[in-house]
Amino acid sequence: MLNKLLNIYWGWILAGIIFLCSCSKDVEPGLFEWDINVPVELPLNPNAFEGKVITIYNVPTLLKAQFAGTGVDLDRIEKIELVSASLQSDFPDQVLDFIREISLDVYDTDLTSHVEMAFKDPVDFSVRDRIDLFPSLPDITSYFKQEQVSLQLAYKVRMTNPAIKTHIFLRLKAIGVQ
Repeated sequence: MLNKLLNIYWGWILAGIIFLCSCSKDVEPGLFEWDINVPVELPLNPNAFEGKVITIYNVPTLLKAQFAGTGVDLDRIEKIELVSASLQSDFPDQVLDFIREISLDVYDTDLTSHVEMAFKDPVDFSVRDRIDLFPSLPDITSYFKQEQVSLQLAYKVRMTNPAIKTHIFLRLKAIGVQ
């Protein structure tokens, strides 16, 4: 009886391994990834539940610098995706738990058009010095093919907060023909 149970157990294990190995992932060919680091100061907010909007103008996209390092032709880029985005305080003892919800939009440098590129709603009460945002679905390719963009950080608070120096960290991925 024990031998029969062991055979069934090993049969299920083998079937699971075969199933996992046969699954194919739809992976878009990535040409390269790069990071953008943007300093931003969150101002003193003595009024709880008040929203804030901070616009950061003329943020270099660093795309041409990436081309120089990889030798990839600009015409080969079909899409640029946001891999990850986060807001992190410069000092670990400056917590960001006062933020209730947050979003990050990307604008043309002349501020005529924009899309939301990342958000977090609601922000956990347990957050410390870093908030990881969820990438949004809109296409950001046309914005990051430019030399510069403007970013707008909008957030609502759940309590008063002091002025805090932070950084927005973006990881972008260029997708195209290999």
